[in-house]
Amino acid sequence: MNQMKRKAAVAAGLGVLLAFGSLTPGMAAAAPQALSDVSLAWSINDEVGGGAHFGVCNFLSAGVAGNTGSSRLWSEADGFYQSSAGNVRIEKPTAGGGWNAPTWATKCQGASGTNVTTAVGSTSGNRVVFNGGVGTRDVQAGTAHIAWSGSFTFVFYGGFTYWSITNPILDIASDGTGQLTGTATGYGADRNHPVTWTALAPADIVLADFTDVTGLSDGIVATPRYLGVTYANAEAEPQSTTGPAWGSFPASFVDYNLLTGQSSYWYSSGGAADQKKVTTTDGFRVSFARPTATVSSATVGGVTGDRPTANGIATGLAPFAYQWERRSSGGQWQAVAGATGATYQLPALTPADAGGALRLRVKDGLGDAAVSPEIAVTFAKASVLSVTATSKAVKYGAKAQVAVKIAGRAGIAATGTVRLTVGSKIVASDTLNAAGAAVLTIPAKALVAGKHSATISYLGSAAYNAGAGKVTLQVTKAATKLTAKVKKTSIKAKARSVVTVAAKSAGSAATGKVRVTWKGTKGAAKGKSVTATATLKKGRANVKTAKLKKKGTYRVTVKYLGSANSSAKNAKAKTVKVT
Repeated sequence: MNQMKRKAAVAAGLGVLLAFGSLTPGMAAAAPQALSDVSLAWSINDEVGGGAHFGVCNFLSAGVAGNTGSSRLWSEADGFYQSSAGNVRIEKPTAGGGWNAPTWATKCQGASGTNVTTAVGSTSGNRVVFNGGVGTRDVQAGTAHIAWSGSFTFVFYGGFTYWSITNPILDIASDGTGQLTGTATGYGADRNHPVTWTALAPADIVLADFTDVTGLSDGIVATPRYLGVTYANAEAEPQSTTGPAWGSFPASFVDYNLLTGQSSYWYSSGGAADQKKVTTTDGFRVSFARPTATVSSATVGGVTGDRPTANGIATGLAPFAYQWERRSSGGQWQAVAGATGATYQLPALTPADAGGALRLRVKDGLGDAAVSPEIAVTFAKASVLSVTATSKAVKYGAKAQVAVKIAGRAGIAATGTVRLTVGSKIVASDTLNAAGAAVLTIPAKALVAGKHSATISYLGSAAYNAGAGKVTLQVTKAATKLTAKVKKTSIKAKARSVVTVAAKSAGSAATGKVRVTWKGTKGAAKGKSVTATATLKKGRANVKTAKLKKKGTYRVTVKYLGSANSSAKNAKAKTVKVT
């Protein structure tokens, strides 16, 4: 079939295109609202990003592409490929769920970074995004009219065939039906006749039909009609109307592509790739306003160990993707791993959070981003949960140990110094370990024997206020080592008996008094008793009796009477004979 006949067939098809004004009677607007900066994102179908049997892949390009002069592959040197042009950009999904701009080198890659193939399900997922749309909407009536300025290009077989759409217009009627229209331009090509290359006259065509558009408050999320839509043109290959993926793009859309050589890519033709032609579910998205992000409070914070929650608010076209970001005082903004919800509970606060800030980054259903104003993260010291101490009783003269525990909050250990005070005297101090504990050692002889009420003082840290607690210390009297020696074990009547006594306690000479008793056990002395006491000097004393007048045997007992810090002690009994 020659090119002239193809043009005639297309002209006949375009002649039955519905004028967009035909939607106007159903668009009575009770309270129309002027719109500006409306965004449109259209993920058309898998085929526009799928692999090609020749030329690596099909792809989208921003702007109207120049004339290659023949049906051939594009090269990077042509300069035709663009990821953005004016109000229009091309983007494709990332492995992390976001969107980025493809390059000449990556345009044929899927989200995983590998080249796409002709297999069903393999696609780059590229889409076209328009910004700066203007028009009106009437939420009550359910009507809208929006126009965008700009162009994009469908490129198939790596450039062997391509065409462009300029200045799309969206009209939505009150019954939920609507159309996206635009002006098509391009070049006539025939894959079976590569020499065919003709500049085509501009034509207004229907890009997408809608039947179920509802809810115009924030935007539109819709699936353009395809499944079950019939297409017939005597100049086209017959449509296949069997299987789960049969359907068609609007007739004028396909008719125009009879000239570009792409017609069978826009309706079911019975091939293995029919499923890739189906319009992307919810792939048509319109946002009436750029997204905004705010945090509901001016600050967020608390004291050490608190886990405050920040609440984010997003406006625009749902669904929203959230990412909370934080920075330390003077630091750089960092995304918080896993903080991808509308609310964010901060980890337990520490002094490192003081002077920091928090903000929320939002992407709307089109992938447009907004960042909230930053809010301050506030921090204050907390009181420790408890100050506790335990100690075992020790004898006077031994070192005493006091185990101290300062309980912090939320697993944040207390740090710093603790002191042990008895009365006004500091008897021990130490630094807390990583667990908020310390063992304080009281020097030997720092405390006299007895019970002592001691104060544990925590001096505080960057995280915690100072605190205090009480502990009772028990110091018992030291044991005494007592020796006694009778100077003469046999004396004459009316002579004095002398006993030499030595006492040591806590490693030093004992102080205090000793008492010596001579008790007669035999002879005339039996039943007689004499007692004498003496004060130790440097732990020693010579204890003398009065004159022992009665003859006989005396049993000598020696007792150290003890002191404030030393225990009483008895020495082994001795014997003295008086003759």
